[in-house]
Amino acid sequence: MYASQSQVEELERQVLEMQPEIAQSAALAKAVVGLRHLQDVLAEQIAQIEPESMSRRVADMEAELRSLGQELVAGYPSGVPEPPIQDVRWTLPVNAAPSRPRRKLSDIRRIILHHSATLEDTTQNVWPERTWSRANRALHLISW
Repeated sequence: MYASQSQVEELERQVLEMQPEIAQSAALAKAVVGLRHLQDVLAEQIAQIEPESMSRRVADMEAELRSLGQELVAGYPSGVPEPPIQDVRWTLPVNAAPSRPRRKLSDIRRIILHHSATLEDTTQNVWPERTWSRANRALHLISW
């Protein structure tokens, strides 16, 4: 029995409609082959791992870490040297008549001090006065 022209055309149309699904199936099959290969490679690598060698490797790393820590401390016999700090808090000017009511300490959530925004000629002795001056001016612009 022979197929009629209309049956052949219908089958060709169906094949054309199925082309995207066929291409997607081929891509998925290729991906599955790649994943199976990756699974085999990982299984080989896992089989080669010896718990004893991993434990030894971890112990070696811990020993190296202790050694590096001792070298770091040895570089600073008394630890990290403390930088010279001069407490000038009580020498800064104070606003004699505050224009705002004082807040309770529990109402203060954070204090932000932009210490890195300084001029090139700013030293540790000049910085507090300049910072206080800027902060004092800024307080008049900020509403609590």
